Amino acid sequence: MISLTDLRPLCARSGLGEVVAIEPLAGGRNNRVFCLETRDRRVLVKAYVRDDRRDRLKCEFVFLQYLAWRGVSCVPRPLGADPGLQVALYEFVEGRGLNIEEITEGDVDQAVEFVRAANLGRDDERAQGLVPAAEACFSMTQHLETVERRVARLEEVETISNVDGEARAFVRRDLAPLWRALRRTVEAECARAGLLATALPPASRCLSPSDFGYHNALREPSGRIRFLDFEYAGWDDPAKLACDFANQPDMPLQPALSRRFLAALVDADEAPEQLEQRVRWLTPVYQLKWSCIILNAFLPRDGRPSRVLGEDADDLQGKRQQLAKARRMLERVAGSIRLASAV
Repeated sequence: MISLTDLRPLCARSGLGEVVAIEPLAGGRNNRVFCLETRDRRVLVKAYVRDDRRDRLKCEFVFLQYLAWRGVSCVPRPLGADPGLQVALYEFVEGRGLNIEEITEGDVDQAVEFVRAANLGRDDERAQGLVPAAEACFSMTQHLETVERRVARLEEVETISNVDGEARAFVRRDLAPLWRALRRTVEAECARAGLLATALPPASRCLSPSDFGYHNALREPSGRIRFLDFEYAGWDDPAKLACDFANQPDMPLQPALSRRFLAALVDADEAPEQLEQRVRWLTPVYQLKWSCIILNAFLPRDGRPSRVLGEDADDLQGKRQQLAKARRMLERVAGSIRLASAV
């Protein structure tokens, strides 16, 4: 638990004045979030889980500093950070969570405008100094190898309980065979086009929020959407951004809205036909990847038995829900393959 004593030096350096109170907030699967009260404002405190693979605090804070420098206002303003404590302070956004049924074309246009604004100065030195996104991919081979590693890990799921056994059977009987067939098809198509191992040129890369969607957003009373959570942000393939945006497991977009977002990315791209082609190849690939990500609940964490993050290890109901969600996402893969075959 972060204490007021811990935070007072950081708040003083950040010019926030006297700190009055702090209370934990709900949410935050990987990190803890708090509301900090000063005499005249509220501030969001984010306490990061230490990660040897990625400095999440630095990635998010620097990305938001860059956006603030560019004048992008649909994200929280970064106020201060303490790498030693692994804590950062951000503007407290007043708003409510969204649900998928309410998403309109106007909401998609707000997402498009955010991506456009983030990439407006992409050629300047400060933008070029930003890091690659988490699991960034700059060739079709890299996209496929990223998913291959996830599938391989899931094939070795521990069978601690009956639901673990069900998950392992699902992976070995349904997910892995579908993946192998899909990979062969995509590799063959890419090879015929001469694009399997071709590196994506810098001009065709984008600054991606990563893990981007309405699950990481709040709607202000005015109707404006504020986008949150940029621990994985950085340079990436815009095709990955389009596929992830359309297929967030908790809020998968309707096809018409996905096409609207993609059309805007294509219009802004240096090589629009190639981007459309990559999205066509990668849509089922990333739907299958999301099915794998959902099943992370069954993988060991830090040497401990598999568990649902935030739940007790014996919370089997949580795992069953994740397994059902993974099955639904895999159904989207099959649908995308059928759609692509019909074109």
